[in-house]
Amino acid sequence: MHQHQVHTGNVLSAEQGALNAGRGRAAPGAVAASSVWSQSLAALARGAAGAAAAPDSALRFRRDAALSARVQGEQAGVALKGLSMTPAQMRERFDALLLRYGYARDDLGDVAAAYLAMAWEVANDRNAKDVPGGEAGLRKQLRRALLASPGLRALSDAQKQELAERLAYAAMRHGVSYEVYRQTGARQELASLGERVRREVERQGLDLRRYELVGGQGLSARR
Repeated sequence: MHQHQVHTGNVLSAEQGALNAGRGRAAPGAVAASSVWSQSLAALARGAAGAAAAPDSALRFRRDAALSARVQGEQAGVALKGLSMTPAQMRERFDALLLRYGYARDDLGDVAAAYLAMAWEVANDRNAKDVPGGEAGLRKQLRRALLASPGLRALSDAQKQELAERLAYAAMRHGVSYEVYRQTGARQELASLGERVRREVERQGLDLRRYELVGGQGLSARR
């Protein structure tokens, strides 16, 4: 088990500058993007999103190769220790996951939905695939919440892309760590990882352990 050990404490906090307004080392524009993200998760937590303030196309962005390279370069300092997976390989694996679901890598809603589904799995030690239509429902639910955020329309392509890039890397670190701990039977580490991921998303506005994944609907508050 030791040779597979994955250190995630600093890894999970490494993206907080981009995901939480006013925290960490937020790049220019990250605060505005993180505000939209937090507002959207808060809407999910309330169980109701307002009317769309932007068209669906507002979630798309034109990718900038230089921005992708910069964010990828930053990942070297928080790469998974004990695993032979480079940031580039992590990104390739995430993009392959998006492709399997028919999601677009240049769509903030699609990338965010993949991140949130993976975070829900890790936080609850559950497999979203066991809920038919659950991930599709979550995708629709999250898109509605993002489109209802009043700040979405004002975000630049670069702001949307940077948030999407950081969510992608965070999702892969969650997922790979979770897989390793499950495969090696590291129950204590698995529980600790789940709690760290729960706290991370809770700081953004949503406590994933209070929600069940429901087919065709997405996240629904547990009773």
